[in-house]
Amino acid sequence: MKRRSFLKVLVGLPALAAARRLRAATSATQADVALMNVVDPGAAAAFFSGHNLYWGDFHAHTAYSDGWGTPEQLYDYARNVRNLRFSAVTDHAEWLVLFKENLSFADGSPLDLWKRILNSADACNSPGSFVTLPAFEWTSNKYGHRCVYFRDTNNVPTDAISSYYVETPEDLWSSLRPYSAITISHHCIRLNTLTKWDHYDPQFERLVEIYSKWGNAESAWTFYEPYYHITAFPWTRLITVRYAIQYLLQQPQFRIGIVAGTDSHQGMPGSTDRNEDYARGPVLPGEYYETMNAERFMQVVQSGYTHVDRGKPGPGGGGLAGVWAPALTRGDIWDAMYARHTMGSTGAKPMVQFAVADRDAPESGGVMGEEISVDGYARILAGIECEDGCVVESAELTKDGVKVAQASPAMQTFGLRYDDPLAKGSTACYQLRLTLAQVPAENLDGDGAQAYDADNKKFYETGEPQTRELVWTSPVWVTRRRPW
Repeated sequence: MKRRSFLKVLVGLPALAAARRLRAATSATQADVALMNVVDPGAAAAFFSGHNLYWGDFHAHTAYSDGWGTPEQLYDYARNVRNLRFSAVTDHAEWLVLFKENLSFADGSPLDLWKRILNSADACNSPGSFVTLPAFEWTSNKYGHRCVYFRDTNNVPTDAISSYYVETPEDLWSSLRPYSAITISHHCIRLNTLTKWDHYDPQFERLVEIYSKWGNAESAWTFYEPYYHITAFPWTRLITVRYAIQYLLQQPQFRIGIVAGTDSHQGMPGSTDRNEDYARGPVLPGEYYETMNAERFMQVVQSGYTHVDRGKPGPGGGGLAGVWAPALTRGDIWDAMYARHTMGSTGAKPMVQFAVADRDAPESGGVMGEEISVDGYARILAGIECEDGCVVESAELTKDGVKVAQASPAMQTFGLRYDDPLAKGSTACYQLRLTLAQVPAENLDGDGAQAYDADNKKFYETGEPQTRELVWTSPVWVTRRRPW
């Protein structure tokens, strides 16, 4: 069979068609897009009145599943080492259930790690200072991994929900209907855990993780830390193209906001250093549990024991989630997540306000994550303020996943404005992506630059600081009304 025919059979004609469209969109030259106006930085401020931007990490693991240390140690690292404002322990439900079924205390009571996660979340939650969210990870290699987040600890299932017993996303969402819960898919273009997007429930699937230590899920052609196999084996782009987030933005049925995280397995939420955080491995065989009781397990966990094999650093350094919320409380953070008032970052923490207004009624509009209607053209507004030692190298506006406007301000603080002639009766999905440039001496998030060794098919540290960072906003979906 010829190579072209083989690829058509392998990935199917729809995937090849999607690959061509997205490749063309990614390859857009400066001549193909308009210029956004650089304006007063307060252009979008009115739409964010009464809200504050908080940065944190929703995705990290402890030795309660396949990571390191205790939830208390994880929260201490997030708050006091990385200066985050919120975090969550997302240990794998499958481990939590397995431990409960296999490890018991001397009195015969089971080792209920899910209950301990809930208790630690309450003990470490400090409204106004540091927020914790009760969570676990539903781990299905068949349908994709989804982290599950609850609004409070008083209304949660008795046990974490394992994919061994609740096998499909639909069954998971059905199990979550009695609770205030949302799910976030992550490392969705990692080949052996691809998120199957034909399973989608807009009530629960509110956000997606665009970046983590597994790399960048924005596009199959991303220039910035792609998932390892996309670089090592370029033909895999044809498989992953329809799972990448750029593809989702082109599909009108999806209403999914953006976050980023670390997926730390060393109890280090917010860490962007690849060499700090590369523990991973399988569930241990049954013989392990025959030699360990609950008391002994808790002792080794407390002392920093990790029960997974240590692997090599992944291509990504780990990211952060930005949340616009009225206050730093568990309910406010969860509500803002549900409303998709969120952003993702590869590690930097800029202030970014992104809104879309009606050009003919400028006071009418909505912010990142919202669905709005306008009568006139869509007026895109943004206000950006970077940390000291950092400027915006480029700002790109996408419409339905395709870049339509850009600016190269090379400024620390500024605003953007762009009027888009949205066709009457049509709906568009607008998103802003920023590329930040840091002064090398600053290197605000502490990660190192990487290069790829094509001969050995592996990434390696160059010894230089990573001076470029990316930030993505959640989209705004805009419908232009038809006249009467």
